[in-house]
Amino acid sequence: MSQLRLQPAAIGTVRHPSLVWMALVWVVLGSIGLLSMLSGCNIVGGLVGTLAPPEKTKPQYTPPQQPLLVYVKSPYSSAAADELASVITEQLKEHKVAPVIETGGITELRSSKGTQFSKLSAIEVGRALGARQVLYVFIQTVDIDTIRGSDGYRGKLETHFKMIDVETGHVLWPTSEDYKTISKELEYTQHNDVANANQLRTMLLQNVGFRIARRFYEFRRDWDTDPVDDD
Repeated sequence: MSQLRLQPAAIGTVRHPSLVWMALVWVVLGSIGLLSMLSGCNIVGGLVGTLAPPEKTKPQYTPPQQPLLVYVKSPYSSAAADELASVITEQLKEHKVAPVIETGGITELRSSKGTQFSKLSAIEVGRALGARQVLYVFIQTVDIDTIRGSDGYRGKLETHFKMIDVETGHVLWPTSEDYKTISKELEYTQHNDVANANQLRTMLLQNVGFRIARRFYEFRRDWDTDPVDDD
């Protein structure tokens, strides 16, 4: 009679690794569920909540679908005003907030009006460029300094803004106060972080510009790619 010899399986050899991983996952989840039942805590729910994407943030005001102009005024620098206007305008266009008028129109109007341009109100600028509503942003403070005793820079940008109806001159938003305020302070003490004062100014303008624009559209924050580190 021939004998049947059983060969021992080679240790570490797995024919279906995917099945093993599935089993391990179920064991882990089962263990967590058992622990949560014994402790009275919803550990699984907390784990799922942690892994879930962040909720969308609703707009604070939804402008009507009428021509909209972003007009930024600064007593310090027209270049800073134009850069901030471009950041806000591009965000509003990307999220289809309203038909947005290109910022180049303001540059042409400033050139044609000369010294008289600074005397124009936001409503007059909007009317001249065919806008029905103006997002008026005033740069209250823009301050860039070197940090004493180091090669770093310190900067602050503060803005006031509101949405105005060009035809009536009434403030469409906010309704409970004269204007909204957004500010940002940044400080860098290493040469590798910020090459010069202009780069820090650009970072401030982009941060504040994104945050102003987000008042008018729904968004979901991605912490890995979001250029804005606060609300």
